Amino acid sequence: MVAEIADVVGQPVFGCAQHRDLQSFGHPRRGLADHDLLVVTGDIAHDEKKQTYELFQCHLGAGLTNFRLIPGNHDTRRYMREVFPGETGQESGTICFEEHLDGWALLGLDTHVPGELHGEVGSTHLQWLLAKLAGHADERVVLFMHHPPVPVNLSLIHI
Repeated sequence: MVAEIADVVGQPVFGCAQHRDLQSFGHPRRGLADHDLLVVTGDIAHDEKKQTYELFQCHLGAGLTNFRLIPGNHDTRRYMREVFPGETGQESGTICFEEHLDGWALLGLDTHVPGELHGEVGSTHLQWLLAKLAGHADERVVLFMHHPPVPVNLSLIHI
C-alpha cells in the first residue's frame, strides 16, 4: 500500500487549516510505517527554514525509512537534500524519484519553480519522464507531482 501526503507543515492556505504535524495521520509507528511506501508530494515547509524540515523528520520518526519526497511550491530543495539526503537523490537540480512496487512503477516529478507559486514541467523533466515511461511499457505507472499537470477548473488551486 502507498500513502501520499502533501502540505503537511505550514500556515493556513485559502482559509483551510493545514496539518502542523503528522498527528492527524496517526503516529508513524502506528500508521504510516505500515505502508509499503510513503510519498510526500511537497510543501513540507512554508517558511523556508531548515528547522521546519528537521521538525518534519522528527515527526516521521527514526524507524520510518520507506518514503520519498518531491518539493512543492513552498519548499527549498537545498534543505530537503540536507535533511533527507537518502530520499532526495542527486546532489543538485530537480528532485525526482523512481520506485517499483508489485508491478507498478512509481514516478515522482519535481514541478517546483523557486520563488513562484505555480509549477512547471520543463524539457529536462519531460525527457526524464518520457525515458522512464518508455522503460516501463509493461508496467502500470503512477505519477506523483505537487502541482496538477493540467487545468482542473478549481479556483481554490488555480494560482
